[in-house]
Amino acid sequence: MKNRWFCFLLASCISSAALSESMAPWAEEMLNRGEASAYIARLKTLSDKQSAQSLIDTGNQMFPIDPLAALEMHEAAAVLADSAEVQLELAYDYTVLGRCKEANKAWKKHSAGAALTGAHGAIAAYCLLEQGEVDAAISAWRSARYSQNHTGIEELISSTFGDIRPALRIEKGWKRYQQLGWSHSGDWVINAFHWKLDWWNEVINREAIQIMMKRLAVRKDLRAQKELSCALEIHDAEEHKRMELLKRCGLIVNGGKLPYNTGVAYTISTVMPELDFAQIYKLHRKELWRRSVKEKDLEALKLLSFLASTAKEKAELAKVDLLGWNTLGYEVSAVSYVSGLLSAPDPSESPVLALDRALNQFPNHSMLRMFKLRDAKASGAELKQQLVALILAEYHQFNYSSALSALPNARGLNSFFAILAELRKLEAEGKQPSLEDLVPQDKTDATPRGAQ
Repeated sequence: MKNRWFCFLLASCISSAALSESMAPWAEEMLNRGEASAYIARLKTLSDKQSAQSLIDTGNQMFPIDPLAALEMHEAAAVLADSAEVQLELAYDYTVLGRCKEANKAWKKHSAGAALTGAHGAIAAYCLLEQGEVDAAISAWRSARYSQNHTGIEELISSTFGDIRPALRIEKGWKRYQQLGWSHSGDWVINAFHWKLDWWNEVINREAIQIMMKRLAVRKDLRAQKELSCALEIHDAEEHKRMELLKRCGLIVNGGKLPYNTGVAYTISTVMPELDFAQIYKLHRKELWRRSVKEKDLEALKLLSFLASTAKEKAELAKVDLLGWNTLGYEVSAVSYVSGLLSAPDPSESPVLALDRALNQFPNHSMLRMFKLRDAKASGAELKQQLVALILAEYHQFNYSSALSALPNARGLNSFFAILAELRKLEAEGKQPSLEDLVPQDKTDATPRGAQ
């Protein structure tokens, strides 16, 4: 099996047997131009439909961009040669698409021909757990041997559940610019300057930025050219030169305007920690609020939330969170709002009802699941149900990473599986354990890493 997470390096999977090395430049250029859909279509035409290996390789190239297209290739490969390797690919495809019943069938077919090795058991555990096969899930997780294989396990979880698809965001961002203009292209800017390779690493995508600069020049969009050029220059400058560049650009500080594209303001803020964010909040709060409400500008909402938090405006932050949750459907805002209610209850609103509403909308957020687990004080079957839900959600974020590492990790997930195994052991003895029976309460009160 090709290591799937390497595919997130744009065209790094292009060198498989399905394509020659010389094809990599065209692939990378297409993705940077925002032509991810055309790239998938071209891969389909280049694949050898009579070769199972070619179909497998092509599917793996598609996987980071279009898992459904990858599934199509792998299902076609299974018709030609229904091998353990093909079943392994299908198991991953079905898992990422949320088709766990089919994933479990593929895992079982694969293990009949080749035992699960290394990190694969950690991925198999997810769908087994989702389908109620708790003991089998625990066994699968243990087979992965987290302490020995934690890096491989974490990389596979990231590539399978991370929904990190920067090439698709480039495509959507370009289409949004064509339809609505520069002020609605904030996500494109953030994505290009913070091109995520996985949950740990990001780079600046200079090729995509240069392509956009050329397009802006052709369209004579002078304001967009200036803002993007300033953002790039500030990003690349030495720290002691950045403030002067920002003033020269006439943006944000010293009476400067908030960039027309909020993604530019957000990007500049991330590379200039020396900025007086409390002052920026006072200067630009009204405009950011207007963009959030009137233009449904998510990047404005994110920046407003960051600035309100930095300025320690708790009452304002609660309003921003509620706006982000109710108006923009932003998951991070919902979690922040519920967390605030739980830590400082508001007599006018029930934190339990707010938590239930958030869980109904965002069932795969492990912080919300942990809030529910702690609040419900369940035992026995209900506790097991909530613990399973927490584990499934933690696969999607690594919110409960160990504080011993500065990087997101699956140590919290590993601990949750251990707690679940202990619960099953006590159940087998005829007991109905509570959470306190399984783990000291302070262990569930640890501050999470935060939303990914």
